[in-house]
Amino acid sequence: STVWKGLLDNALSNYPDLKFALQGGDLVNVTTDVSQWEQFFNTETGMFDRIPFMPAMGNHEFDDTSIYLKSFDLPQNGPVGLKEHHYSFDYGNAHFVVLDSNLMGSEGELSAAGLSWLANDLQNSAKKWKFVMFHHPPYGVDSRDVTQGNLVKASWVPIMESNGVDMVFVAHQHVYMRTYPICDGEIQEKPSQGITYVLGDASNKTYLKSETHDYIAVEKYGTDAT
Repeated sequence: STVWKGLLDNALSNYPDLKFALQGGDLVNVTTDVSQWEQFFNTETGMFDRIPFMPAMGNHEFDDTSIYLKSFDLPQNGPVGLKEHHYSFDYGNAHFVVLDSNLMGSEGELSAAGLSWLANDLQNSAKKWKFVMFHHPPYGVDSRDVTQGNLVKASWVPIMESNGVDMVFVAHQHVYMRTYPICDGEIQEKPSQGITYVLGDASNKTYLKSETHDYIAVEKYGTDAT
């Protein structure tokens, strides 16, 4: 929590006009532990009592969603049965879509509804910039933990590529990493030709430097990433 607090304080100090914040999930370690939620909200005092906090659901919250869903007042415009798991909103000339990637491969009858909602939501936005956020990275740094990410790559990535998404924010693997623009699994020369993926959740819990990938433009670990 001290690293998280320092990151928030630095962000607010350097950018005092922040309007809202995005976070890709894993807010706590044990989602049923009320004390961990209390620590989370106490740590963020001074930041998220001033600006909206817009989270995606991480795998830790997905174990039991009750406290998570009661803690945040999220847009109710997601598909029936998946409200607050999937949602979207506009700010300025940008459109933001937040998805629950824990549901990939386990939505059952809701799977088609979620995919249809994502496509319609992106198609119906006339905003200049389109951003999407979810927890599991389709392009990550650790191939030992890619089941959900591969499902995302197969189902969501084609929809995002065909509907003009500019940037995707992901988490789960604890480093900071930014890709080159990617489309159809290939690196693109211009940002307008593909999607740039930004992997966050970097703090004092980190993954080892175990792999290299040609799509990685920038990668930072531990305190270097904060």
